[in-house]
Amino acid sequence: YGIESGCQEILDRLDKKETVDNIKNVVNKTKEFGIQVLGFFMLGCPGETEETIKKTEKFALSLPFDDIQVTRFTLLPGTPFYEEYLSGGANDYWRSYVAGNVSAQSLDFFDTDFSAKEIDKKVKRMYLRFYLRPKVFLPKLFTGNIAVNFLKYSKALLDFLSASI
Repeated sequence: YGIESGCQEILDRLDKKETVDNIKNVVNKTKEFGIQVLGFFMLGCPGETEETIKKTEKFALSLPFDDIQVTRFTLLPGTPFYEEYLSGGANDYWRSYVAGNVSAQSLDFFDTDFSAKEIDKKVKRMYLRFYLRPKVFLPKLFTGNIAVNFLKYSKALLDFLSASI
């Protein structure tokens, strides 16, 4: 599910036309029917604050997701947010990016005080908090070949922890 945020204010700002309570009900019902649940979240959305990020993290941890995908919000050309971003006098990032003048890491955020590096750290923290819980980690470890899974997940964790952000 493309949940994006666990904070109603952010969902409204993203014009998701969805409520946190409805998302919670759908995720719980999906799990009750025995279907694995993957939740997609974005951090660094317009209007994002430390408090809204904590709400999203708490929301993700409170629901029976089997897996999550967490990314940072990206302004895309042609979207209302990108037009709003440009109307404030900002540089046309995508034009510069396509021309090879800037890297993906230098993308500005819109309507939030977080830097890309700060959001990347929060993304990493959310992944660690989600996947290092025994109720999530152990079933993955003990499904199939335990030795192979242990090596695979240990390597993934070490790679993740050593990745420079």
